[in-house]
Amino acid sequence: MPNQTGSRAERYEKQRKDTKKINRLILLAVLLVLLLIGFIIFGGSDDEEDINEDQNNEENELNDEDEQPVDEGESEEDGTTNGENDEATENNGDDDNTNGNQDDLATGGNAEEEHLDSDDPNVLNVIVKEWSVLETEQEEPHVINLNEDSIDRQEIELAIASALELNREQLTYWWLESGGIPDRIVGTVEDRQSSEIFRVYLNWIENEGWKPNRVEVLLENDSPPYLQQNSNDEEDELEENDEAE
Repeated sequence: MPNQTGSRAERYEKQRKDTKKINRLILLAVLLVLLLIGFIIFGGSDDEEDINEDQNNEENELNDEDEQPVDEGESEEDGTTNGENDEATENNGDDDNTNGNQDDLATGGNAEEEHLDSDDPNVLNVIVKEWSVLETEQEEPHVINLNEDSIDRQEIELAIASALELNREQLTYWWLESGGIPDRIVGTVEDRQSSEIFRVYLNWIENEGWKPNRVEVLLENDSPPYLQQNSNDEEDELEENDEAE
């Protein structure tokens, strides 16, 4: 009986030790599992963040590479636009020069005007300038013709208008005379808009046409037709007054 009790106790003690070992192994296994899970969770997140960051960097680099050609294209477009603007500016400059040349032809060029005094009390101002010749359609030998329907009369009126830088239709041609000089005309005209009176001197340039050489700004209209008209008006007024008395 004592031997059986001792062997039973030994078996129990051995079983208890084995159980402790098993429990320790189980606990160790659980700790290893927990460590593995923690490593997977936390270590994997870091790896994923690194991977995501690397992917983002690669995408940014790709985007930068894609944007560079666009910038070059925009620069090329800007360059084209600037070139077109420069060309348009040059064209505008050419147009301005053309218009300026046309104006110069119409007004006698860019010659400077010279203003002189006159001993004539009816002359307010004398303008002398190098005007352009009005190109003629007539042939030599030239003969002055002041008939209203003649080409010479039309060219005389145009030359006077060009000297004053006014339209021909804007003027009233009160008096045209040559004074017996075959290559000269003196005309007295009135600007219908401003009522200014001018005396314009023209010279005939052989094979070229009429050229203005002097303009006088008058105080009053001293042309014979105007004076005659005023005289007639005064006489009519006197007659009306006499009849009224």
